[in-house]
Amino acid sequence: MSELKNAVFNRFQKAREKYLPIHDRDLKRWAIHESRKINLQFNASKYWINKFKKDHRIVTRHVTKLVTSRKINQRLNIQKSLAEFRVNVNNELENYEKREVLNFDQMGINHEIFSKRTLSHCGEKETLMSVNSEFKCTHSHTVMPGITLDGKQYGKLFICLQEKDNKFGPKIREEVKY
Repeated sequence: MSELKNAVFNRFQKAREKYLPIHDRDLKRWAIHESRKINLQFNASKYWINKFKKDHRIVTRHVTKLVTSRKINQRLNIQKSLAEFRVNVNNELENYEKREVLNFDQMGINHEIFSKRTLSHCGEKETLMSVNSEFKCTHSHTVMPGITLDGKQYGKLFICLQEKDNKFGPKIREEVKY
C-alpha cells in the first residue's frame, strides 16, 4: 500500500508542477492504474481518497491565477537562468573581498500605518474607517540603504523626501546643505 501511495503522490506532484487541474477522480484513476501495475486488487474508495488527501495535506483550493503552457515554459526558463546566474555569481564572488560586494535595496515608509481590514456588519454596502490623515496613509518616503556582503552599512543612507514643486521645504533646507 505504501508503494501505491507513493506512486499516486508522485503523479500528483508531477501534475501540480505542470499546474494541471486535479480532482478526486484523478487520484482514483491513478490509484487504480498503479494498483494494476503491482498486481493489487484495489478500487480506491472515497474513504481511501479522503485519507490519502489528509495524509499528504492535499486540499481543494480556489484557483487564483490562470496560466498558459507558454507562461509555464517562461517560468521554467527563468528558474533555469536564475540557477545558472547564481552559480556564476558565486564563482565570481571568490575574486572579491566581502566588503567589495554591495547590495542596495529600497523600501517605502508610510507616514501613518493602518489596517485595511476591520470587523463590520454583514451586508454593509460601504465600510468606512477613520484615520488621522488620508494623505499620510497614501504617501510615503523611500529609503535606500546599501550594505556589503559582510553585513556593514555602505556609504550614506539615501532618503527620497516628498517635495512640492521639486523644492525642499524650509525644515529640510535647514538640515541639508545642497
